Parts: sequence; structure tokens; C-alpha cells
Amino acid sequence: MPKATALRPRAAETALRRVERQKKRLRQRYSSATTSRDRLTVLIRELYAASAPGSHQPNPALVDAILRQLCGHLRQAVERLHEEQEAAASGVVEAAAKRRERRTRARAQRAARTGTTRAKEVRS
Repeated sequence: MPKATALRPRAAETALRRVERQKKRLRQRYSSATTSRDRLTVLIRELYAASAPGSHQPNPALVDAILRQLCGHLRQAVERLHEEQEAAASGVVEAAAKRRERRTRARAQRAARTGTTRAKEVRS
């Protein structure tokens, strides 16, 4: 059970209206988002709005704990994406290096067989 805050009735009514507006906006924007990236953007913006500091926050320590936990999860996700991107790029770079090495070896073998140098091959 959340602890009671020292909000006055008028401030409490304002807080309730603000929370209802935020919930409605979240439902509308989230349901209209078509991609995962769009939904993430909506959630981050609404989280930012809902976690704004101020007297309307009944438990700032809870807000801080939730944000720290989310930051940890998001950082892990970003690191995972970076690892996947690095692995894919490394594979392409390694394949290109192997291709260059094979071509160089093939040129050297042709040159050894025919007695030509690379300079002569380029001119012809």
C-alpha cells in the first residue's frame, strides 16, 4: 500500500487528472505505434513524463530504483546489439581478407607459371 502523501485535495485532483491524461496518451500512442522502435519511443517518452521529479511523486526512491533497473536492462540490450553488429562486421572483414589473400596467391602462381610480373598483367 503506498504511503499517504501530504497533498492537498486540489493538488490531489490535479495529480489524478494528470495521471489519467498520461494513461490515455500512452494507450493511444502505443496502440498506434506500428514497429517495435515506435513502441519503445512511446514508452520512453511516457516513462520520462511519469518519472518527472516533483512534489507529485509519492516515493522518489521507488522512481529512482525503477529507472536504475531499466537503465541496466537497456544497457544490456545495447551491448547485445553491439556484439551482434561487431560479429557480423568481423565476418565480412575476415571474408574480404581471405578473398584478397586467395587472389594474391593466384596471381603469384600465374606469374610463376608464365614468368610475368603484376606490372605486366596490369598493362595488358
